[in-house]
Amino acid sequence: MHKGIHNRGYLPHWDFAQSVQAITFRLHDSLPSHVVKGWKRELEERLQGPDDAEAKKAKAELRRLIAAYEDSGHGECLLAIPDHAAIVQSQLVGHHGKEYKLIDWCIMPNHVHVLVKLLDDTPLHEIIKRWKAVSAIGINRLRKQSGSIWMVDYHDRYIRDVDHFLN
Repeated sequence: MHKGIHNRGYLPHWDFAQSVQAITFRLHDSLPSHVVKGWKRELEERLQGPDDAEAKKAKAELRRLIAAYEDSGHGECLLAIPDHAAIVQSQLVGHHGKEYKLIDWCIMPNHVHVLVKLLDDTPLHEIIKRWKAVSAIGINRLRKQSGSIWMVDYHDRYIRDVDHFLN
C-alpha cells in the first residue's frame, strides 16, 4: 500500500499510485555524511532563519552542492564498471510494467537517477529497497566481497507538472 505524504525524519515524501517520481540513490561512499554536515553548518543560519525566501535559497544551495559533489565522482565509483552497471540496469528494467513504468534512467559512476511512474500496488520504498538489495548482492558476488554498496537512504521527488517533468 502506498504511504501518501509521509516523513522519514527530515524531508516530506510523496508515495501515491500513478504518481511520477524522480529518484536518486547513491553508493555508500559517494557522499560522506561529514561533508553534508559541514555544508549544513555553513548554511545553518540561512536554513533555520526566519526569512522563508532565504531558507528556500539555502536549501537550493545545499542541493546544488550535493549534486556537484556526487557528479565529481567521489568514492570507489563501482558503477563505472560496466558489469556492475548492468546489474543495476537489470533491476531497473526487470520490474517495468509490473510495479512501475520505467520512464528513464541514468547510471552514473557513483549514483543512479531514475524516473518512474508508480503503479497501483507497490510502494516506492519497497521498489527502491528491492533495486538496492538485489543489485548489492550481485555486485558483491562479482567483487567476491561482502558489505554495504548503497547508502541507506535515497532522494525522491514528486513530479508536479509537465514543465517539472521536462526539466
